[in-house]
Amino acid sequence: MGEDRLGELLRGLPAERAPADFTGRVLARLDARPGAGSTRLRRRLALGLLAAGVLAAALLLWTGREAARRSELRAELDSLRRETQALERALARPRERLVYLGEDERADYVMDLGQVEAAGGVLPVPLTAGSQGGVL
Repeated sequence: MGEDRLGELLRGLPAERAPADFTGRVLARLDARPGAGSTRLRRRLALGLLAAGVLAAALLLWTGREAARRSELRAELDSLRRETQALERALARPRERLVYLGEDERADYVMDLGQVEAAGGVLPVPLTAGSQGGVL
């Protein structure tokens, strides 16, 4: 239903007028309520609600950060588990002795699995102009 049609229907309703003493009766009922005009009570209630809101917001923020941190740690643990499994598989295959670990500006790093038990060594291999990454 369009706004024009709704406005037309509302204008077609009979006009209602409040009784002459309406405002006075409403104000009298407000004054008759227990605690009417007690601004101190209203202030305390407002401050209490505000404090509860701040506490709830802080708690939500803290639990959100903790959940994000736990998620990051789980992802890191999963990554470490995958790397460990890859190394275990590589150790189980003796013909693949050199495992590429990475590089920096000075060297490619490989692990000679045949020497892992004996020396536990990671040996840097100097970069050459035509070096490619991967298992050697």
